[in-house]
Amino acid sequence: MDPEQIGELCRGTPDRTALFDDASLTRSLEQCRTLLRRFPAPSRLPAVLVVGARTPPRWITLTGDALRVGRAAENDLVIDDPGVSRCHCRLVHAGGVWHVDDLESRHGVVWRGSRVRRRLLCSGDILALGSVCLMYVDEPAADPEGPAAEGAAASGAGADA
Repeated sequence: MDPEQIGELCRGTPDRTALFDDASLTRSLEQCRTLLRRFPAPSRLPAVLVVGARTPPRWITLTGDALRVGRAAENDLVIDDPGVSRCHCRLVHAGGVWHVDDLESRHGVVWRGSRVRRRLLCSGDILALGSVCLMYVDEPAADPEGPAAEGAAASGAGADA
């Protein structure tokens, strides 16, 4: 898959919903499966797949208690995209789970078509930061149709703070 095709997955096209616009959960899950087939998760989990039009997809293994994400060089994960703020968000590990905190970014963190300030992450979740997507995976066989998807749907109602 070349960078232009990846960009189309993220941004969408007139005949195809953008990866992060979750108007249809079924379509979003299919896109998760497509990404996992094309870019299998690393053996060390949890991890995030960074997908954008300007750079090749890459996996980042989550270690420690936090990962700061943004355009500025002092972030742990630097994303060179004009839609990403200098200090955009932070992935935080607390209480045995990972969640994302928006750091008052200009364009926000988008999950299933809505901006979120804080969101508990479930395997297969896709976050949009500008035109870049982050897909979180924490299960070796992260099949978005499996138990993680059911858990994500069940936990979705009260996950945002």
